[in-house]
Amino acid sequence: MRLLEIIYLDDFKYLSDIPFNGPTAAVNVGLVDGNIIINPTEEQREKSDLTLTVAGTLNKITMIEAGANEVPDDTMLEAIKEAHKEIKKICEFISDRIIRQADITKKPAIMLIHIDEVLKDKPPAKIILCRGLCCRISEV
Repeated sequence: MRLLEIIYLDDFKYLSDIPFNGPTAAVNVGLVDGNIIINPTEEQREKSDLTLTVAGTLNKITMIEAGANEVPDDTMLEAIKEAHKEIKKICEFISDRIIRQADITKKPAIMLIHIDEVLKDKPPAKIILCRGLCCRISEV
């Protein structure tokens, strides 16, 4: 998924009244001549020893996807940390400039705490858990 799609999808969740604990953001990271580059240009990507996509929130990283030539562990860790710094900036921008100006009241989230109790008389199903929410998706 492209970075702008991740950010736009997140914005739509925030600009609606559905409950969502975002914002989230994502960046690409490259490594050119030993230098970590956030959101490298196409030319820089061609020369890069690292193709890294990192997604996350203000507080944590939620996804890492990487491909690389031989890159030391310390360099990879530094690239991930730099990516998270940039993700935090994007999340703060979304929170401060977009969401607060929209002035939207969110619906309360429904939390299912005792999933076994809820599903005990139901046929087996594939269950998805996401941020404390439970959705029954399909019969097995």
